[in-house]
Amino acid sequence: MKASKRIINKIHNLGRTNSSSFGRKPTLYIHAGYPKTGTTSIQQYFLENRLLLQHYGILYPTVGLHGPGHVKFAISYLPKRYKERQRQANLLCEDIDRFDTRDVLLTELDKTWPSSHTVLITTESRLAIDNSGVEQLIQTYQPSFDIKVIIFLRRQDHYAESIIAQA
Repeated sequence: MKASKRIINKIHNLGRTNSSSFGRKPTLYIHAGYPKTGTTSIQQYFLENRLLLQHYGILYPTVGLHGPGHVKFAISYLPKRYKERQRQANLLCEDIDRFDTRDVLLTELDKTWPSSHTVLITTESRLAIDNSGVEQLIQTYQPSFDIKVIIFLRRQDHYAESIIAQA
């Protein structure tokens, strides 16, 4: 319960610090969560509270969603060799183009602008697999957004314990 209140307070403050104005680009927050850092819980919370987020001017878009997170968004930035692995793991059914994803995201944002001045994308660490994916993401979105990246890390000993406990 306390964690949920902290998240709501942070969301409220985020909405206030990024108050919209027509001369300012919206902010795109990309949460690139590494495995075993609570990413799935965070994604589930954001998905279940999309209306609350929108009340504070934060769009948790539907584009690229696969479950509670934006898996397809991240996959659109993977090199072809990694996309094939995703296809084999049944996480990717169709080829996803990053420009199509961007266009759908901008359309979704336009429907809520100017009340939505912040976009929140959350995905697992697939963006960190290859630096070219991060570079492409910046090139694709920087003309339309101020980009901020959020990464949660976990102490290696705690990460190892968590992996062993899950096995």
